[in-house]
Amino acid sequence: MLGDSSQIVKILKDAVADRFFPCACLAVGLRDEFATLYAAGKFTYALDSSAVTNDTPFDLASLSKIIATTAMAMLLYERSKLDLDQPIAQILSEFLTGENDARRRSVTFRMLLSHSSGLPAHRRFFEQTTARRYSPSA
Repeated sequence: MLGDSSQIVKILKDAVADRFFPCACLAVGLRDEFATLYAAGKFTYALDSSAVTNDTPFDLASLSKIIATTAMAMLLYERSKLDLDQPIAQILSEFLTGENDARRRSVTFRMLLSHSSGLPAHRRFFEQTTARRYSPSA
């Protein structure tokens, strides 16, 4: 097991301390065992939030969005089919529909991929729907 002084552990500690994300877990395998296992931070930035541990389970569903989107963007860029600095609205006019946010006109693919558009980070869409919600007993 690598000690807390390893470079990757330091990077994770610094990123949590600098609030890039509230927590991080790292697992590095070597052959059939862990070479490094490390957890840092809490589930949220709330003071009463629980700390993560090496045994904390994480939902990896959101990871598929990152992996698929990044891979697709890289391929399109490599094939000169994606201009990272082109405004989203020029390709996808629906990006402006129903939104009252002037910033959307200047948001580029690069901004979305780097999370630097200035748009709200999260919206609780499930609270705004009038559609019937799934119920396992129905």
